[in-house]
Amino acid sequence: MTKAQMKYRRTYQPQSRQKKQDRSGFKKFKTTLSWILFLTIIFSYILFYSPLFKISEVRVYNNKAVKTEDIKISLNELSQNIFLISKQELTDVITQGFPRIVSVKVEKNIFTRKLELKITERKEVGILCEKVDNKCYYLDKDGVLFEEAPQTSGTLILIINDFSEKEIIVGEAFISQELINELTWVREYLFKSLEVSALDFEIGLVSPNDLKVNTYAGWYILLDKSKNIKNQLEALKLVLEKKIGEGKEDLKYIDLRIENRAYYK
Repeated sequence: MTKAQMKYRRTYQPQSRQKKQDRSGFKKFKTTLSWILFLTIIFSYILFYSPLFKISEVRVYNNKAVKTEDIKISLNELSQNIFLISKQELTDVITQGFPRIVSVKVEKNIFTRKLELKITERKEVGILCEKVDNKCYYLDKDGVLFEEAPQTSGTLILIINDFSEKEIIVGEAFISQELINELTWVREYLFKSLEVSALDFEIGLVSPNDLKVNTYAGWYILLDKSKNIKNQLEALKLVLEKKIGEGKEDLKYIDLRIENRAYYK
């Protein structure tokens, strides 16, 4: 064998083995990739389409006014997969679909595939009647209007008649919590301190700050919400005790909107 043949043999054989190793490694890679793809498809099918993870039961707690069946029906458009259903989306669907519901606590049990929904409903503290369209709505302590209500009077619940023509949006706050608290306090003060029963309240009459209190006796009180309500009611007490006395049956109104003044008829 010549030197040239020996040199060719030494360089050729290692290159041949390297190519075989490369082909073998590429086949292993393709096999591994195929298995990964196959398992991914299988897993995706089980996760998204198999009934294995379908929600088996929805339990609803603490709801009183909103029917359980109505809540369940509202969830039909959402994913029925216990893994894929979103707690936030579920909460949004319920609270937007039922303005009476203020919050939802969602608990998912992966093993039993059950959903538990703990409902918190709004509690009505009053009724607001919008006098332009002559419709009434229940409102909660935050001033949120959440459901149509019958027109009523003479009840223990707070009645507010609004003349402001402000747009009504069910599920949103119409008046402030501070105003509700103030009106509640006014009603209690009149009854406990002056033995005057408030029939209802009127807001937005002429000025945004005007507040009219209609009494069961037939006369009314005019107050200014932008000023100290307590001072105005203390002035009312003095007028009733020192100037009007027992002549309330002939009274038509008392106007306390001007500071340090009381006009009555």
